[in-house]
Amino acid sequence: MQVRLHPFGSLHWRPWGEEHVVYDEASSQTHVLDALTACTLLCIDAGGIEQGALIVEVSQYAGVDVDSVTQALPFMLEQLSDAALVDIIDG
Repeated sequence: MQVRLHPFGSLHWRPWGEEHVVYDEASSQTHVLDALTACTLLCIDAGGIEQGALIVEVSQYAGVDVDSVTQALPFMLEQLSDAALVDIIDG
């Protein structure tokens, strides 16, 4: 599985305490993300990425153990996909 930023997305970020506010120009929607989900989206925004590499990158960048990221990743990806911020490509 590969994850990439939605092709029409153009994101603008603002930190807000422990959370991040992300405005998506394509949808004109604003999203509030927790720190780990924001970190995940930032890693995806850097370029399309395979799930295994995403887990390692988020773990290193956020300073969270790999097992915690592995457990949280399906929920975070579902949340980001439902918000039309990312595309998940099976294969």
